[in-house]
Amino acid sequence: MTSKSSGIGIASQVMPGRTPKNAAAMITTTSPMSRSTTDAATASVKWEEAAQDTLARWAAFQKEDLASANALLERAKLKPLVLAPTNP
Repeated sequence: MTSKSSGIGIASQVMPGRTPKNAAAMITTTSPMSRSTTDAATASVKWEEAAQDTLARWAAFQKEDLASANALLERAKLKPLVLAPTNP
């Protein structure tokens, strides 16, 4: 049985092996707020993935491209990039 009221749905289910007279019902609720929580969790996962991707690209730049970039800067009589140590 399901009823809806003010955007909140309530569903009940009779536990197997029980009669309606002495049934223990399992009740679950769904609401618009549960959707917000799911959206926030999804956004958090996507943010973490984007951060990891950005950090991986930065590490690759430091390892593979920084020396080349500094060589080009020096040939142009410009100061090289100097990076502060970062925490792992």
